[in-house]
Amino acid sequence: MREASLLFFVLIFLSAAALAQSTPWWELYGGYQYTRADTSAAQDEVNLITDSNGLPHVDIGRHQNMNGWNVSLQENKASWWGGVVDFSGSYKSKDVDLTQIALAAGLIQPGQTATARLKPSVYTFAGGPQFAYRRKRIQPFARMMFGVAHARARADLLVNKAIVLTSPEQTDTAFALIGGGGADYVWKDSLAFRVVGDYVRTYLFSETQSNFRISVGVNFRIGRK
Repeated sequence: MREASLLFFVLIFLSAAALAQSTPWWELYGGYQYTRADTSAAQDEVNLITDSNGLPHVDIGRHQNMNGWNVSLQENKASWWGGVVDFSGSYKSKDVDLTQIALAAGLIQPGQTATARLKPSVYTFAGGPQFAYRRKRIQPFARMMFGVAHARARADLLVNKAIVLTSPEQTDTAFALIGGGGADYVWKDSLAFRVVGDYVRTYLFSETQSNFRISVGVNFRIGRK
């Protein structure tokens, strides 16, 4: 009976030690990011300009599919929560056909083409609490972060595919709210594969944007809590 009791307590101790080892002190994540950016306000503004001047509509799109990167660093305060700081960058290059509007405005001759090449980029920096469930190899988490978004945008005007004009760069920085979650697949004590999805609300250029992003990458688990 004594031996059985001793074995029982040894197993309990080893289980507790294994559980403690499953919580890293730090987590460093990096990966690819896809963002579905909200450009409804920009499309509405373009529609207002063309309608008020009797010009053909220009289709910018109410959403833009942007590609980029996502990096985060988390310090775990306990097995179930920690503080995280998150950085991201998203980029896009899109050609918008302006031939009909340029012809109507007399800016080009019949047979010529006009194109606007839009090059927006958006960066976010935010931080907040992140909560995780670490009992299994697949470890889900949820988070809420507050920070800022910074946008840059410029455009090239092309006539017959040749750049004839480049607009000044427009920039803005505004508050950002990020909420979402994901899951880690713990491959080794020091390495996990992560997928995460976030809702990103921004207020750039005095408008409100509802954006969504998905990121996949590698999470490095550093130290032991």
